[in-house]
Amino acid sequence: MDGAKLIFSLFIKTKKDMGNKNLEKEVSSINITNILNDINMQTKIISIILDPIQHDFREQILDVLDLSFFESAHHKRLMQIVLNYINKYNIVPPKDTLEQSIKLYTREQVLKDHLLELSNVVFGYDLKDKEFVMEITLDFFRKQSLKKSLMKAADEFESGNYGEIANVINEAMKKCEPKSKGHDYFKDIEVRMIQKVRKPVPCMHGLDSGIGGGLSGGELGIVLSPTGGGKSMMLVKFGSTAIQYGKKVVYYSLELSETVIGNRFDACLNNIKMNEVYQFKQMIIDNSKKLEENGGMLKIKEYPTGTATVNTIKNHLSSLNRESGFVPDLILIDYADIMKPLINYVEKRHSLTSIYEGIRALSMELNVPVWTASQTSRMSINKNEFDLSSISESLGKAQTADIIVGVARTDIDKLAKKAKLMVMKNRNGQDGHSMEMLFDTSKVDIQILSTKQTGVVNLNGFDMEQQILGSEQV
Repeated sequence: MDGAKLIFSLFIKTKKDMGNKNLEKEVSSINITNILNDINMQTKIISIILDPIQHDFREQILDVLDLSFFESAHHKRLMQIVLNYINKYNIVPPKDTLEQSIKLYTREQVLKDHLLELSNVVFGYDLKDKEFVMEITLDFFRKQSLKKSLMKAADEFESGNYGEIANVINEAMKKCEPKSKGHDYFKDIEVRMIQKVRKPVPCMHGLDSGIGGGLSGGELGIVLSPTGGGKSMMLVKFGSTAIQYGKKVVYYSLELSETVIGNRFDACLNNIKMNEVYQFKQMIIDNSKKLEENGGMLKIKEYPTGTATVNTIKNHLSSLNRESGFVPDLILIDYADIMKPLINYVEKRHSLTSIYEGIRALSMELNVPVWTASQTSRMSINKNEFDLSSISESLGKAQTADIIVGVARTDIDKLAKKAKLMVMKNRNGQDGHSMEMLFDTSKVDIQILSTKQTGVVNLNGFDMEQQILGSEQV
């Protein structure tokens, strides 16, 4: 029962039974299941509260959080230390700071050891059902806040202060609502003093070193090429690289079938020709098991051309999360130009810009990097290089992206199984340069042959990622 129906039914019932029943007792009898009776749920909620990117959820919860809801004394004490830090500095404590706070404000050694152990568990918790946990947690706290306010409304009712009842109920309904107060320059100094650390997902050795290790959460990358230039092949290569490094990948195909895309991954991950994958079934099975044991996962979803919107993809991702706890590390969309806009504009360029802006917003909301592809104009066909002026229909696509790489292949290049990769826009490093590539479409064998760049550290995506993560832990 939602809040409005609960209030309405309660007061109607009370009005009828006023002669022999007390309103406060009636309110007290409302039974709300405490989801925090489960110790795993307590751990999950604290883990989400401590997640720096979950600031909206945290603000909604902290507005009505009552430590008495926590059944575990250790969880309750840890949450109290976290709350004290948030109230003082207006930011969640990082792991090392929380551990220092535990040591500083806990005298009993046994309790201190338990809290330090719980802190390790909370920060290392592999949360597969985050969206579900946040949803039921907010629902629980809304009901608790409403019940508490109804108790107060009951007192006002019996005291004859009828005018206050509306104020009490209105305040209750505002609890747990999203808040957007913005950044307070003077109060949020601690927030902006935290160095933002990118956690890139590798895409291809030789390219990663020049784009900050790969795309990171909230970033959009575009592969640009003319028709038949190898856009989809590049996306498969990027996805295969991520899988080999133990990443979870979801690939949306708006042009080719799921099995065709699957066969391309078979070829790329096993270095075999696409027309021969059926001859190497057991090898593909064995390699897939190894990749899965290493943490790699791949979901391929096909939508007919022109039918999928950004909301279609968002809903599918939510469904994967609810049903199996699958949360991707990388999203590939093949390709954005043939998606359906949420709003149909008179001019196609405006529709395309809105699609790319929607994808970028999705990347930021989920904190997951997104690679997609876009087609160039006919003028770039069979050219050995081109620039951003060749981008088809809308330059708004270029303005939205963080990284744009172009793939140029002449007819001669195709015969020689070569291509040129051009870094055309790069918010994470140098742009305006090109690299020669091996580009064998028969088995999706794509490799950088030579970067010929100066001042660029030659690290592959995995090494750079480990270096960044390592510096974060120091």
